[in-house]
Formats: sequence, C-alpha cells, structure tokens
Amino acid sequence: MAGPEALELGCEGASRDLQTLERELVHDGSLDGIDREFIMRRGGVWEELQEIVFQKQIDLVVIGTHGRRGIEKLLLGSVAERVFRHAECPVLTVGPHSYLEGRVECNGTQTYLFATDFGEPSLGALPQAVSLAKGTKAKLVLVHVVPAPPIPQIPGWYNASELISVR
Repeated sequence: MAGPEALELGCEGASRDLQTLERELVHDGSLDGIDREFIMRRGGVWEELQEIVFQKQIDLVVIGTHGRRGIEKLLLGSVAERVFRHAECPVLTVGPHSYLEGRVECNGTQTYLFATDFGEPSLGALPQAVSLAKGTKAKLVLVHVVPAPPIPQIPGWYNASELISVR
C-alpha cells in the first residue's frame, strides 16, 4: 500500500511524461496542423475516460493494447477491453503488431481521444491516432489518467462506497 506521497510523486512523474511527449510531438512536427489538447486526470481510468468522452463530445477513442490472451488477460485485466465494451462511441484498438503508419481516411469535423499510459503498446498506437486525426482534420485529445489507489476496507472504520471522491 502506498501513501498519498507516493500517489503525488506518481502524478508529478506522469505530468512530466505528458509534457515531454507533447514537446517531442511538437518538435518532430507530428502534430502540425492538428487541433489538440493534452489532459491528465487522477482516478479510475474508465470512469475518467467516460467523463472526458462526454464532456469533449468525443467521436472516436483510440487506445493501444498489449494483445494479452487467456489467463494473462484474466489476471491482469484490460483497460482497452473495458473501454471497448462500455464506450458509447466507436473505439479503435491498436495491437502490438500494427502498422507504424495509419491507413484510415474519412471526412467530417470530429474529435478523437487517444488514451495513453506511456507504455509501449499505448505509444505504439500513437502514430495511428495522429495519422487518423491528420487525415480527417479532427481534433486530437490526448489523455493520461493516473489510477487511484484502492481504498482499503478496514472493518469498523468506514464503508469505502460512502466516501466522496474529490478532485
């Protein structure tokens, strides 16, 4: 179990990673001509993504996957699968063996959300999201959510479901 200091350090590190990613993408020209926004949130990953999808009126979520199967997927879970099953807009999942350059083209003014945890599968999906946004002249919203630590259930102290989440 980690205390609030560890969570704060994790958030600071994630914030630096997001700023670094933005600088690199701007510097190498990947984001030229793309209306974009970088967001970092703290909380449950799906819950935060769902709120952003609603607030920003997202038309498509792009998310990288590890490509896990069987017991590994069962034990480790899958954020991408949860997003895929519950999102009210289309979800593009990009696996670990996908092409480096996106090949999707469509028309219309849209807003796409790219969810990242800065891991290899996630960053492997970034070229697809950028290419898709460029090809369709869509706004690209890049989001990183720092997962909230689980609230321990201590008998006789409190009921975790009654706590109010504060951002």
